[in-house]
Amino acid sequence: MNNIERHKELLECLRSFSDILDNNSDLDRRREVQGCIRFLEIAQKFGIVFGKPDPYGYSNFRVNEYTRVILWSDGCQISWSDNDEQPNDGELLYIISFPTGAYIFGQHYPTELFREFFKELKSYSPKYLDTANKTLYFSTDNAKVIHEAFPEILKKYQQRVAEDAKRIRKEKLMKELEQLEEDGVDK
Repeated sequence: MNNIERHKELLECLRSFSDILDNNSDLDRRREVQGCIRFLEIAQKFGIVFGKPDPYGYSNFRVNEYTRVILWSDGCQISWSDNDEQPNDGELLYIISFPTGAYIFGQHYPTELFREFFKELKSYSPKYLDTANKTLYFSTDNAKVIHEAFPEILKKYQQRVAEDAKRIRKEKLMKELEQLEEDGVDK
């Protein structure tokens, strides 16, 4: 018996005691169990284990700092869709977004490295793109692949940024040293 079936069994058990639960809201957890079932069903559609089920946030929840899952609702729009396509009402999407752009890698704002990073993420074929807002939308068909690859991709670019930051600091210190030498500190 899988986790969804176990939750459904629990819900049926709770429903069998509805006469008691209807008069005692402190004990009634039917709504939370239904939410957990929806959460687990969404995770199953993606083929991803998202962790502890959220009984209230199953249609819009954060996976980590940069990713979230959303059940698209009618009236929502991708701000600047690259190809003007919009998701359908009820479409499940795995979203990776970087609203601060290259600042995710530090205050020195390494734009070129961020472009390379974003380009690599785009190579995983998101269903919808909003490049202007640095957001990628993946369907249930390919979200698992990017979900599994994302931590290593992020780590790779964080290491490159750390190396780049050292190079920038070294150049700055060399300029300072040159300035001190020009000012006659060694004399």
